Amino acid sequence: MLPDSLKALREHLSLKQILRLVEEFGGSKVYIPDADSSNIEQSALAQALGLEIAQALATSDYRGGYFWVPKADGLARAVRNIEIARLRKEGASIASLSRLFRLTDRQVYGVLKAAKHQEAANADRAPPSSGRYA
Repeated sequence: MLPDSLKALREHLSLKQILRLVEEFGGSKVYIPDADSSNIEQSALAQALGLEIAQALATSDYRGGYFWVPKADGLARAVRNIEIARLRKEGASIASLSRLFRLTDRQVYGVLKAAKHQEAANADRAPPSSGRYA
């Protein structure tokens, strides 16, 4: 699900933090300050995403240089679709999901249909619950 360049950041950032990075800087490069830098708080990274994320990346192999952040549209779409399915299971209406995610009702139904098929496929691959194999 993650492009290789973003997989390298997983040892420093959570998936949620990586998604924030992609949302803010996707399709462009961002300067990663060095941990020893006295101006880390003023960096574009810290200003946009917070000091915690800037400090985490300031200890990575990318510190002191520029990191190209891919757009990763597929990642954002997958996260959105998971959220749509979760909210629907919690009772959200199709109309409210359409407004929240700025989609048409038909698109929301399509997302939910795909999630249902994915859930069924995952259930088919699950081992028997008894723990025994015939």
